[in-house]
Amino acid sequence: MAMAIRLSILLLFFLSSLIPTFSLFEDQVGFMDWHQRYIGKVKHAVFHTQKAGRKRVVVSTEENVIASLDLRRGEIFWRHVLGANDVIDKVDIALGKYVITLSSEGSILRAWNLPDGQMVWESFLSGSKSFKALLTVPSNLKVDLDSPIFVYSGASLHAISSIDGEYLWKKDFATEGSTDVHQLILPGGSDILHVICGTGCFKVSFGVNNHKNGHIHLEQTYVSDLIHGSSGNTVILPSKLSGIFSLRTDNCIVFVKVTNEGKLNVMEKVDKSVVVSDALPLSEGEQAFALVQHGDSKIELSVRLVHDMSSNHLKETVKMDHERGFVDKIFINNYVRTDRSHGFRALIVMEDHSLLLLQQGEIVWTRDDGLASVIDVTTSELPVEKLGHMLKLKGTLMLATPEETVAIQKIKLQNSEKSKMTRDHNGFRRLLILLTRAGKLYALHTGDGRVVWSTLLQSLCTTSQQQCACLKLHQWQIPHHHALDNNPSVLVIGRCGLSLTSLSALSTVDAYTGKELQSTSPAKHSTVQVISLPFRDSIEQQLHLLIDADKRAHLYPPTPEAVHIFQRESENVYWYSVESEAGILRGYGVKKTHSSNMPNDYCFETRNLWSVVFPSESEKIIATVTRKPNELPGQNADDLSLIWLFFDGLLLLLTLK
Repeated sequence: MAMAIRLSILLLFFLSSLIPTFSLFEDQVGFMDWHQRYIGKVKHAVFHTQKAGRKRVVVSTEENVIASLDLRRGEIFWRHVLGANDVIDKVDIALGKYVITLSSEGSILRAWNLPDGQMVWESFLSGSKSFKALLTVPSNLKVDLDSPIFVYSGASLHAISSIDGEYLWKKDFATEGSTDVHQLILPGGSDILHVICGTGCFKVSFGVNNHKNGHIHLEQTYVSDLIHGSSGNTVILPSKLSGIFSLRTDNCIVFVKVTNEGKLNVMEKVDKSVVVSDALPLSEGEQAFALVQHGDSKIELSVRLVHDMSSNHLKETVKMDHERGFVDKIFINNYVRTDRSHGFRALIVMEDHSLLLLQQGEIVWTRDDGLASVIDVTTSELPVEKLGHMLKLKGTLMLATPEETVAIQKIKLQNSEKSKMTRDHNGFRRLLILLTRAGKLYALHTGDGRVVWSTLLQSLCTTSQQQCACLKLHQWQIPHHHALDNNPSVLVIGRCGLSLTSLSALSTVDAYTGKELQSTSPAKHSTVQVISLPFRDSIEQQLHLLIDADKRAHLYPPTPEAVHIFQRESENVYWYSVESEAGILRGYGVKKTHSSNMPNDYCFETRNLWSVVFPSESEKIIATVTRKPNELPGQNADDLSLIWLFFDGLLLLLTLK
């Protein structure tokens, strides 16, 4: 009984020690060193530039953020972060005062107040979530009428009141034999809604009246009849060209017009590398859209009119930093010049997730919104102050002249500045090295949060041939003592593809300059887990084990010295893996003998040491915590590494050996 009481007290002590406690000094209340807000990679944008009120652009992002940005400076008016499972499908503006969002695979429709972002109404749409979600807000909505907003979701077409979000009517497309709907087209001034759908061919469906639940007439047109010589790799591109949809083939992008009779006519073909914007109404019956193509350190922007697609209404060339990558999306807006002609501004989303506003061939403002998708972070010490050592020594020995004493005081004052680019006495001034989902590295100064440098790693960014995913960021070289003249560096590990068996991509980057020192893409093996070892070679490079999909361990750096160090200590190297869904924890080590079946001398076979299987019907692994690599004990055979596991109502402590 006494033993049980002691164990209970010990468990309560461990549980209480895990509760974080935060406190502030009295003079720190209400004070913040710096704070930055980001929105993420923009996927939808709608401009609001009416004469009354502030000019703004409303955006939704891949991080489930809906935000209103100042069009003049790019600052955030308001923003809302939706839930992780409430993905935003579409966004638009209705009646000039509501922001309309469709989310959760077309099951939730919301209206937000445009000036302050307060939610006005919310509607839940029934039906399966396995179908594509589409939203169309008619341009001729009237404030005093119960005008409809059209939503396609759950294989049904819904008409929803723009005033209060109430149901008006619903049409089930599953009963018509087609559920593969790609686009809704509502020609200006018309009360006929055209639906573009089909699988392998395109069916033009019309006859759905805005105020009646009318019949549906189907008409079928094959791609091969529209585009001669096209292959089967043809997709419909998402766009809002009124009365027009676009197709991407292996060779080009094709614009197809839907006539009032429901016929399909090819209007224009452009290069497949061109990025196309949505349509922009200029006057009654006239629309414009933008094409953008990336060149060497520049982008070429052209604006064309829908009725004359072959000629450029406007053409501009803008210098572009190559560190931002290629253009990913473009949205355009127009304004009236003093001579009553139309000018254009373009909102550009770049490959590194940054956001830019272009106007008259210049970049008006930029936002580094890739910082909203940071997937890993590490720190780097700043360089040592190399000036003033003799002065400080003379001051300590009381040998400094009055002029030298003034210089010493000046140096001390400069060292107290939080934004200085040298190491301080306590080690608070550092660089935060951040790795984003776009494959870009940022170095932020801890003093004021400014971006010191940024680098888009070409070996990890998205290309037309493959999509690379970033995995981890590790400290690679931390110079000390005799190696102080070298800059520290970091190791970035990615994957050339989305599968766990895809080959790895490795890159080392100078932590002070952002220069990529070395890259290997692709490597000759996959990487599913990275183990930072507590060993360094003679030039201060930290040793790592990269575990591939076949449970083989690859040593980095792949050098004879690293192999010698690792083999000497390999008997004391252990790691674990967690299979959260299956509820399994496994421990591993390295085999003592090097197998001849390994591809090289830097690849080692691993061995299973132990495994723990938790009953899935009663327990679920929520999180695991272990000691940081720089807090590992001495490498003796009796040393133990500890793992804390958190379950639903259970805390468990395991040893790694």
